[in-house]
Amino acid sequence: MESLQSQYRRIENVTASDMVLVDVEALNIFCSDDATASLEEMLATICRNLVRYYFHCLDRETASGNESYLAKIRQYRETYDAVLQSSGKPEIKLCFQLAKQLPTPPKSLSEKIHHIYRIIDNVLKVRDPPTGQAHLRLYELAAHWLCSLPSLQPVPASMVLDNARKFCSLHQKRHENIRSKSIAWGEEYDGYMQKYLRLGYRPKTAKTAAKRDFIKAHPLPKNADEQLETGEFPGHSNPALRRYLQAYLNSKH
Repeated sequence: MESLQSQYRRIENVTASDMVLVDVEALNIFCSDDATASLEEMLATICRNLVRYYFHCLDRETASGNESYLAKIRQYRETYDAVLQSSGKPEIKLCFQLAKQLPTPPKSLSEKIHHIYRIIDNVLKVRDPPTGQAHLRLYELAAHWLCSLPSLQPVPASMVLDNARKFCSLHQKRHENIRSKSIAWGEEYDGYMQKYLRLGYRPKTAKTAAKRDFIKAHPLPKNADEQLETGEFPGHSNPALRRYLQAYLNSKH
């Protein structure tokens, strides 16, 4: 229970800080793990990352009214993957050529798709900037991309956090319901056992007799309809009965 309450408090703290969710793949678009890469190599890698992210986002788009474009993209994607895979390490010219051939998205697609397409076009234009301006322009594009990410997410952070709060609340109620039922079943089982102990039964025999009475009082449902009418029912195994008894004994302290 303490763990669940702790999780709920963390959710409340995150909500208060007004954080946003950002796709990890989107964060890595402009990242480079090669400090020795030339400008052309960096641009080629960014184009490749953007095109793949474009595919990723299109997979989430509804096909209604866009079937022909998505079919065109599937064909383009097959060619794209085949060409880059066959060439081993992605070649600079191939990345640029394939990025230039990316089919223009129709107006009916989301602003997110159009935004990614525009960024790809802008990255391609960085190849021919005024002298000495290429790296500055690339830096500006990277900053623009990062600033635009929160508004491009398909699900706002507040919605996810609201769902998390609801889950914690429901989970806590379920936990409390199970605990109260376990205590009630443990009290019932203990009552049967104490009855037989008062009659002079040995502890082991009293437990066996109490288990028999408990099972008789809570028979398993014979079919699905009976199960729906009965609702939750206790387990009949020795470990289950021990858990119920322990829950009852703990509740008395």
